[in-house]
Amino acid sequence: MERIKTYIERMDERLEGGIPKGTISLICGVVGCMKSSLAYSILYKNAVEGNLKGLYITLEQEVKGFKKQMETLGMVGESEKLAIVDHKTIDKGVRVDTRFELNLIKKVRYYVDDLLKREDYDLIVIDPLNALYSLTTVKNPRREVHHF
Repeated sequence: MERIKTYIERMDERLEGGIPKGTISLICGVVGCMKSSLAYSILYKNAVEGNLKGLYITLEQEVKGFKKQMETLGMVGESEKLAIVDHKTIDKGVRVDTRFELNLIKKVRYYVDDLLKREDYDLIVIDPLNALYSLTTVKNPRREVHHF
């Protein structure tokens, strides 16, 4: 099975070379345990060293503040292989009939679907997943995320 490296030596060893390509991985833990930093690091390293194209969607932070935070961790510089978007970008980018109210899951889905028609990405991170739940009414979260 093809693997996506995390660029964390012992983690890649435990994962038999990395995250299985084509799978969905959930990074979870308590507030402040650096889940976002880990997810971004995987995208960043794969863009800079692995030549893979990544999309990072942050639903809580604005792009400018997020980039500044990642720079403090040594992930500096722009890469044409790594795009970062925030909830404001998604709101502006979703072009649907305004008579219909969309929940956040649908907005993100429409945005990503439209983006993928124009660009190819090897890796996509949506951070944090609980923002999709807290900012919208979801009857069956597990099913919604599965269909997403």
